[in-house]
Amino acid sequence: NAKYWINKGQEEIFKENPNDENKILYFENALACCNDILKNNPDDNSSLHSKSESLLYLKRYWDVIGCCDQFLEKKIDHEIIIFKSVALSDLGRYEDAIKCCDQALKNNSNEMIFHAKATILEKIGRYEDAIKCYDQALEFGTEDNVDVLADKMSALAYVDRYEDAIKCCDQIIKIGDNDELAFGFKSMALSELGRHEDAIKCCDKELKIGTDNDGEIWKCKGNMFSRLGRHEDAIKCYEKSYKNNPDEEIWIYIAFALSKLGLNEQAQNYFD
Repeated sequence: NAKYWINKGQEEIFKENPNDENKILYFENALACCNDILKNNPDDNSSLHSKSESLLYLKRYWDVIGCCDQFLEKKIDHEIIIFKSVALSDLGRYEDAIKCCDQALKNNSNEMIFHAKATILEKIGRYEDAIKCYDQALEFGTEDNVDVLADKMSALAYVDRYEDAIKCCDQIIKIGDNDELAFGFKSMALSELGRHEDAIKCCDKELKIGTDNDGEIWKCKGNMFSRLGRHEDAIKCYEKSYKNNPDEEIWIYIAFALSKLGLNEQAQNYFD
């Protein structure tokens, strides 16, 4: 059935190396299942819901809007409203997408709608308004919604509200979900506040978790040491970064640290 193919498509999206052809095939299969049912029963809400979702994944945004409108004529559904607002947003019709969310919020203060509205506001650079919406999502939903907290954390960083961003990071760390993202953001925020020693400790905690992103974490840690003038320690971190992620860009960082130590000849070797 349609849900089976939608689930298959979602599984493909979240694979480490997703196959785009498979993903499209799965959602097209889901769409075909929905259309078969809707031929005989055009008002089948379950099929209209799955069809809207499949069309959204296939980026057929105008069709998504038409299908959502057909559904909403008979019944208010928060997921359908989100599908429509996402389609409008991806078409660049941000104000219409916001109006779509606002219309739904008149009937019910819903966490999912506030979250959807906040992400649209963030897309158009209205970060403070987005933060208010994230707060409303947390108020009407649960305070431990990691997805909302993570998005709020990002918006706070955009407007240089680093102390508040750190509070969000600490909430996520306390919950114990998505620690890698929270520690990464926290170390960045601490560094922006000039608290480089604390940022280094944060990097160490992130490295203890052990992630696929260790090369980037070692580079960030090296940058903190560099800002403190501890260039020898910075070089050690950059070397570990290269070991985890052999990216020649790191050589520029090593060369810079060597030049700060007065080792210009060695630095030139990295530039060459």
